[in-house]
Amino acid sequence: YKGARIKVKEAGSVFDAIGTFTMAATAAFPLASFRVECGCHVRRICSCRKSICGVFVLMNDPVQRRTVLLASGGALLLAAALLLAVILPAEYGWDPLGTGTKFGLLGMTGEKSSPLNVHSEPWRTDRIEFQLAPFEAVEYKYRLKAGTTVLYHWAANAEVLYDMHAEPDGAAPGYAESFSKARAEHESGSYTAPFDGIHGWYWHNRSRQDVTLTLETSGFYAEALEMRDGREFRYEIEAQPRNAD
Repeated sequence: YKGARIKVKEAGSVFDAIGTFTMAATAAFPLASFRVECGCHVRRICSCRKSICGVFVLMNDPVQRRTVLLASGGALLLAAALLLAVILPAEYGWDPLGTGTKFGLLGMTGEKSSPLNVHSEPWRTDRIEFQLAPFEAVEYKYRLKAGTTVLYHWAANAEVLYDMHAEPDGAAPGYAESFSKARAEHESGSYTAPFDGIHGWYWHNRSRQDVTLTLETSGFYAEALEMRDGREFRYEIEAQPRNAD
């Protein structure tokens, strides 16, 4: 702007300079410096835009892109595991991994279950007697489906060591879940199978005399197994005959 007045301090003196504002601005701010300053501001603006669109910046960085993909994959795997192990057993009663039965998650939806449990297998009873020599042992088990209940009573003429346990179908050899283990002469009760497999007792005569042990059961089963001295015997249990009309 022509005629602008500019005061310049130099060496403690004040001079009045009359000239064009354009010439003074050019002297104070050279063109090269102006271009550099403008470039810095443009870069700052672009940087702000990139920081706002951070996803675009991350996806252009190979290392950060790999981290994001790994984290996303891990989250999907965790969600799938929770779905199969917790949500399906607790909410829908479907237990594909067996975790619902193991951790008591089945039936948590609040729906009332019926006290009536109908079985397709016919009602059966079984009675068997064992003679155990000193320090001899025997195992006797039934093949049961999950949810099947057995009523039982066993008694011996002397104290024996017993272990009530079960082996799930498909489990590793030698694996078993124990439910009751003690020394006694008799025991009565009911047992409901928590899973498909073989379920029963191990008795061991720890005395120096012969022991006679009798087992009586009733329930919905069809097969029994006896294991003694490294041998295995299978028995088919006949269904109870119906009374004639």
